[in-house]
Amino acid sequence: MPPFGLWQILFLTMPGLVLLLDTAIDQAPAPTRRVRPAALVGWWFGFGYLLFGLYWIGGAFLVQAEKFALLMPFAITLLPAYLAAYYAMAAGAAALLWRPGAQRLLVLAITMTIGEWLRGHWFTGFPWNAIGYGLTMNEALAQSASLVGVTGLTFWAVLIFASPVLLLARASPPRAWIGTLCAGLLLMAAYGWGSWRLTAAREPPVAGVTLRLVQPNTPETDKFQPASQRRIFDRIKDLSLHNAAGEIDNLANTTVLIWPEEPLNFLMLQSPEALAEIGAMLGGHTTLISGAIRSEPDPASHETPPRQRFFNSLAVIDPNGQPIAVYDKIHLVPWGEYLPYENILGWFGLENLTRTAGGMASGTNPRRLTAPGIPSFSPLICYEAIFPGDTVEPGARPAWLLNVTNDAWFGEQTGPYQHMHQSVLRAIEEGLPLVRVAITGISAVVDAYGTVQQRLPLVTAGVIDSPLPIALPPTPYARYGDLLMLLQIVAGLVFVGLRWMQQAGIFCRDVKRDCR
Repeated sequence: MPPFGLWQILFLTMPGLVLLLDTAIDQAPAPTRRVRPAALVGWWFGFGYLLFGLYWIGGAFLVQAEKFALLMPFAITLLPAYLAAYYAMAAGAAALLWRPGAQRLLVLAITMTIGEWLRGHWFTGFPWNAIGYGLTMNEALAQSASLVGVTGLTFWAVLIFASPVLLLARASPPRAWIGTLCAGLLLMAAYGWGSWRLTAAREPPVAGVTLRLVQPNTPETDKFQPASQRRIFDRIKDLSLHNAAGEIDNLANTTVLIWPEEPLNFLMLQSPEALAEIGAMLGGHTTLISGAIRSEPDPASHETPPRQRFFNSLAVIDPNGQPIAVYDKIHLVPWGEYLPYENILGWFGLENLTRTAGGMASGTNPRRLTAPGIPSFSPLICYEAIFPGDTVEPGARPAWLLNVTNDAWFGEQTGPYQHMHQSVLRAIEEGLPLVRVAITGISAVVDAYGTVQQRLPLVTAGVIDSPLPIALPPTPYARYGDLLMLLQIVAGLVFVGLRWMQQAGIFCRDVKRDCR
């Protein structure tokens, strides 16, 4: 996974998983007794993979170290331990249908795909670093996500990366090398098709739209200091009035100015003075799209005055400084923006990392936003961009995706690189351009093929001036979602069933002949 991108290592680790499962299953020949040892192998495999893939979340607990540092060791071990349960379920289920030869790879591909889908959906879901991303480190290979999505690519990733195990004599028939050859040809075909797709002629960008992305590089610790409000506000306004070359142009040729998630440490939308300053900065000709924390009276409150509830929002502000459209984040971060089982865990003194009493409220508004002079877009606040198939509202396809995020919580660890990569895959899956604006990076403009046209590196202050890339027609994944992934699974199960019946002699016409 990024920032390393050494996806070839999966040609060692996936065969290793298969060999470990072979050993565990051989020691318990009865199918029902295979589940427990196989599940243990799967759990340890998933725990190791996710521990090193998710260690960066510990950085969030050091932003307010005096409050949360003691929880860091638990966070960086308990989350991988929980998520590894999906790998345990996948390995345990595979053990029930395990057979020698290439068939066992197909079984593992089916159960791992189901496991990754469940990981991305159960208990709010957290599909970070799904195995399918192993086939997306190369831009040409990544184009296959437009067909079946990243979760669907898990199926092919397991088959391809585990195929070298068939070259070993253990539990493999004499011609098992054919399976490895087929996997290699499949990988070459995917690369060839992806390379061809990337050579398609690019349509000109959207006419009349010029974007300016502002990356202020504000450390998260600064935002917890009330005295810094004026300085942070002035800093982002000053950056906004400079072009990418660092020259003051007062947004002369900019139609859409974009700020990241939570760029300010006060309630911007509830401040007439701040909105007036923003209107003066926009000069009557530029529209601002910005992340913002907003509050409103809680309708369930019976107190006087009523208790406030808070939303992590994205607002469209017209050239006169007036909010004209708002999106409230729907998919909140557990432990970060709200505390699961707050009535219980709150008794132990635990609270969410944003330290918002009661946590953030989840939005119920439509995903797509429209505003005068701006093509319709789907806002993706922070980690909403990691969920395949959940970036576009059914029947409301936008012209582009906008991911605003605050990865400042995680410093210069691997997390922001992984987050950026997963956001790019949403562009490929949907065939839509992606604009990404982060407080400390990585900000970028990405076309509908997933090609990064411009980017600002991590922990750098600056701006990007760019036209808006054009959208493609809906991809197969955009049209059918996970249906194609489901068809893969069904076809795989049918093949496994037919092979099992053949090996059991059910297809024999001559009862004296051994069909196996």
